[in-house]
Amino acid sequence: ADPLDERELAETLRAKVETLRVVFPLFQCLAKKEVARGRFLEAAAAWHGHVLRPLVTLLRIRWSPARHDFGFRLIHEDLPAAVLDELRPLAWPAGPESLEKLLPAAEAHFDRTLRSLELDR
Repeated sequence: ADPLDERELAETLRAKVETLRVVFPLFQCLAKKEVARGRFLEAAAAWHGHVLRPLVTLLRIRWSPARHDFGFRLIHEDLPAAVLDELRPLAWPAGPESLEKLLPAAEAHFDRTLRSLELDR
């Protein structure tokens, strides 16, 4: 395998963080809208795609930058136990109605992680 290009990685991560900073707040509400419409499969897809996946990406950038694009693969090896404990309930909502209750926790986790990345600069 080729050696890791630290400069290229840093630029890739910076661009991803900037995209997530803009996109996360815009699309997270889609899950709530689909629940309100009674479209629970669409709500689950929106939750996973627009809330959980971007949060995991940001957490990986924070805790495992070289594997920032691994998604959920090897997540137990790459994230601290306390972060996994906070993430676990967000990954298994009790049902469609719980998404709205879980959204503030997901937002808070995202915001804290984003702030910690900004402090690391």
